[in-house]
Amino acid sequence: MWLEHKHARAPGQAKEPGASGAIPLGNIRSALEWCSSRTVETELHVQLASYAAELFLELNFLNECRLCCERALSVVDATLSGTRYEMTLRGSLGRALLLSDNSGGDTDAHFQRALEIAEALGDLSYRFRALNDLHIHYRRAAVFDRLIPMAEQAMSIADSLSDPTTAATASLMLGASHHLVGNLAAARAALSGSVRHQLLPGQAPHRLMDFQSKSQLIMAQTLWLQGYPDRAVATVREAERFEPANDLSTCQTLIIAMEVFRLRRDWATFEGYLGRLIQVSGEASLEPYGWLGLGFKGELVLKRGDVELGISIVRDAIARLQADRFELFLPWLRCALADGLAIRGYWDQALDLVRGEIESILQRGGAYYLPELLRVHGDLLTGAGAETEAEAQYLRSIDVAKEQTALSWHLRTATSLARLWSRHGRSKDACSMLEGVYADFSEGFGTEDLKAAKLLLDTFVGSGDRK
Repeated sequence: MWLEHKHARAPGQAKEPGASGAIPLGNIRSALEWCSSRTVETELHVQLASYAAELFLELNFLNECRLCCERALSVVDATLSGTRYEMTLRGSLGRALLLSDNSGGDTDAHFQRALEIAEALGDLSYRFRALNDLHIHYRRAAVFDRLIPMAEQAMSIADSLSDPTTAATASLMLGASHHLVGNLAAARAALSGSVRHQLLPGQAPHRLMDFQSKSQLIMAQTLWLQGYPDRAVATVREAERFEPANDLSTCQTLIIAMEVFRLRRDWATFEGYLGRLIQVSGEASLEPYGWLGLGFKGELVLKRGDVELGISIVRDAIARLQADRFELFLPWLRCALADGLAIRGYWDQALDLVRGEIESILQRGGAYYLPELLRVHGDLLTGAGAETEAEAQYLRSIDVAKEQTALSWHLRTATSLARLWSRHGRSKDACSMLEGVYADFSEGFGTEDLKAAKLLLDTFVGSGDRK
């Protein structure tokens, strides 16, 4: 299980690809330095840098990759512009920025340029790679409205390439896109397609299995949303049979798995994954994932009652992630921060924070988290004494959850609404409404949300409002 996997190398030590022995990094660096110091060797410099950059990426030497690409691109002239070398340098630089420091805002431009060159050259494989890079960038930056069209382009290319790993990757892109915009049935269909792809004779299994594992993990999130909490965990365990391909993949799979246990409110298991995420991201110098881990740690600190420290940690993580354009998980963290602010009595700040996040989600088209944001908004309004407005937010949350077939969001909001109604003499309505949602579940009765709903229903029995 990759949660328990131990590094076979020390922090910062290169894991060298291939089985041909040591890579002569010193010679490569010397050659690059020699070329860059001689203007007559521009073409050789750019060619060598394009190969070296991919090697540095594979070895996780992100700063070195970035410097290598920037130096080479600075001397690309008219004869080298639009070549395969520029394409490779742009793609490598974009990936290095994405994994280290994405605050400059140039990542999009580098990936777009790589895609443009790949299209001009008719290079389907690199065109697919550039689309996948852009898709990852837009997912992380929470630019949801571009995801499905881009994934559909990738699916079309994958059909032409007839490669199972490419096909699995394209299905993962499409499934993740539908998941993030709240099309849960379409997400399950696409993710199931990713898992079904089989290796051809002689192909290495690790990359295909890596993408299939991620597909299973996003499937687990989708299963939780649709009301299958136990199947969600079983799917995570199934995905954990496959070791991630590298440190980056480990961080990505940990984060996706963590979301399942956060959704289930299983904080003990969540914390186990968090410790591993912080360890791996630190050892591999994957700073964006380290900042995300810090934010999750702040959320746990808040839940354990150290409100001031938790607020400080979460605020710092949000600022760092926002600067890095790693915004996918900011709704999580802003909800946690809003809860902390409300505990301290800063109701206006908490409400403004959640209202702003709802507006942002609607503008970007990423609806999957919208029912929960609306519920949190309703809970904050209830706490602030604005119960009429709170009811409207709860009802809006339920409407969106129904539209998405997100039964678990529906139950969570129905429980909040039932509590509000019962305080205003509408216990029978509350009981009838909550009982109807609860009855749609066939599993997960030991999870926190279902136990809370059952406890509330049992109070209605005591009051005679439940038959």
